[in-house]
Amino acid sequence: MKNQIGTKISMIRKHKKISQSELAQNANLSQSFISHLELGKRSPTLSTLNKIAEGLNMPLKKFLLYIANNLNSKIQEGTENITMGKEKTNKLKLELQNIKQKTKKHKDMITRSNQLDKEIIKKYGKKQHKGSDLENE
Repeated sequence: MKNQIGTKISMIRKHKKISQSELAQNANLSQSFISHLELGKRSPTLSTLNKIAEGLNMPLKKFLLYIANNLNSKIQEGTENITMGKEKTNKLKLELQNIKQKTKKHKDMITRSNQLDKEIIKKYGKKQHKGSDLENE
């Protein structure tokens, strides 16, 4: 989240064509702090955000709303991705269930085939193959 705030600060700063040094000077902060903030390496306090808003010549309320709206859209986007992920998971679960059912049917068919083979061997003494005398009886 702190990187998103830093990214928004960077976007506003660049939109206003202000360098990090100028923002730092206007906000009474160091240029390295602004850099670390924009890179997400530091977290701003409310006091720092107030200084940055002043340094960007923006009312604090407008500045915070701009950042908050972006964060809300990121949260909404994340929620949508989770919902899509759940839908895909449910679809995959259904597909897996279908595969399991088909596999069980195939296993049942193999089991029945093996039982028939055993009955044939018991009745005729050895396993008969296609084209054997059994087909002619």
